[in-house]
Amino acid sequence: MIFQFTRIYAFFILLQCITIETNAQDSCYSCNRDSIIRQLPLIKKDAEKIKALSIIIDFSPTADSANYYIGQLLPLNKKYRLVDDVLYQKIAEANTFYLKKEYRSALEAYKYAVKISDKKRKINAALLLGFRNVFNLLNIQEERLEYYKDKLNYYLIN
Repeated sequence: MIFQFTRIYAFFILLQCITIETNAQDSCYSCNRDSIIRQLPLIKKDAEKIKALSIIIDFSPTADSANYYIGQLLPLNKKYRLVDDVLYQKIAEANTFYLKKEYRSALEAYKYAVKISDKKRKINAALLLGFRNVFNLLNIQEERLEYYKDKLNYYLIN
């Protein structure tokens, strides 16, 4: 039992190390989310607003406010196609399931969102960490361990 906790703890440490590597990606992990939110009404160009919204969402995709920002992002993005609509639609769907306490559906939608991110070669650590609670709510710790172990192996290889 202690060995499993040690492995989970090691995984989360490694996940934190991976987030350091993601600074070269489209997101901004060293930015202050609240500062970006305060600046959002001042941004005039749609392309810059899309970028800011995607950073806000990527920072905390499982937060209660994520669907609010996704609701702003998707209509803007229809014109410019700067971000992947499917990813953000799936995150919004998962969040909605979670809020309705449909945890199994939420879990599957979050996993699918991670799969989309993986195909884009975009590590979304906040998403991975954000939905770990769903495993707890479903009381499926072994499945959680297997899922995160598989993700760890995937990220180590890719």
